[in-house]
Amino acid sequence: MSGALPRIAVIGLGNMGLRHVRIVAGSDRAALSAVVDVNPTTLELATKEFGVPGYGSLDELFEHETLDAAIICTPDGLHVEPSLECFDRGLPVLLEKPIATTMADAQVIAQAAEDAGLPLVVGHCLRYDAKYVLLKQRIDNGDLGEILSVTTRRQNRQSLQEILRGRVTSPMFLGVHDYDIINWYLDAKPESVNAAAVRKLMPSKGFEIDDITYATFRYEGGLVGQTETGWLLPDSYPVGFHFELDVFGTRGTAHLEYFDEGIYVSGATWEQPTLGDRLTPQLHHFLDCAAGRAEPLTGATPSILAMQMALAVDDSARSLRTVSLASTDAPNT
Repeated sequence: MSGALPRIAVIGLGNMGLRHVRIVAGSDRAALSAVVDVNPTTLELATKEFGVPGYGSLDELFEHETLDAAIICTPDGLHVEPSLECFDRGLPVLLEKPIATTMADAQVIAQAAEDAGLPLVVGHCLRYDAKYVLLKQRIDNGDLGEILSVTTRRQNRQSLQEILRGRVTSPMFLGVHDYDIINWYLDAKPESVNAAAVRKLMPSKGFEIDDITYATFRYEGGLVGQTETGWLLPDSYPVGFHFELDVFGTRGTAHLEYFDEGIYVSGATWEQPTLGDRLTPQLHHFLDCAAGRAEPLTGATPSILAMQMALAVDDSARSLRTVSLASTDAPNT
């Protein structure tokens, strides 16, 4: 990478892609060099707003631009081709989560990064969020004692499905955030999951996905993680989404929630970290990895596990059985 600011292209200009574009465009550590999208209208709007070249294909991008890294934000099931194209051209990749939607695709991406000897950072952005980082520090310091369980709730508005159109389940869209965080906090491997779901409202709107999904994960050492994900917030809800997280240890508990952005520890203290967006520290970490100053915090291994957990939750909810995550019985499609 040259001494100048690293030149970055953002590939895919959906909601998350545009958020990454804004972060890179406003960064003093990177230069936004180009954007890519197959939608001509979206592409034109982005090029006018950010004053950079726009391309309708990867072939056009690589024909005209010299880059140092790429951020890939294509739809979840379309991550393989752009990832491989970037690795083939020697570019480190920041890839939006989930890493893929099948084990086969995820393994292809991971192997390509390994073969190229290039950093792959997957956008599990909660690990870069000040609240979650502070709580991880409290856990690692032993403030809560031995961690026994973590529970989470993550809900989005019903109307989000008017955009997503049923193309993705809540475990894959929302749950991967929390599965990764639970793994991080428990510092243990999940062994199995048992899930249950309700499917009434979404099918009535024409979307064949679950309204709400509950999952209980059993971890090595007898630890437990529990999650709730869904699309049941009405449009009258004061914010577009809601999350909560509780950690239970032998010496205390901790609680995170969306509304006040605070962290409550052991029922006795309250901390409010200096807040910033999650994507800026994630970008900085990616740039450090690209420059060889750091190893990916959210590389292929934890990202594949989070995706596998989402697949297992959907499998368990459909089959009404416990699904193993510790053997070849784990879902891989």
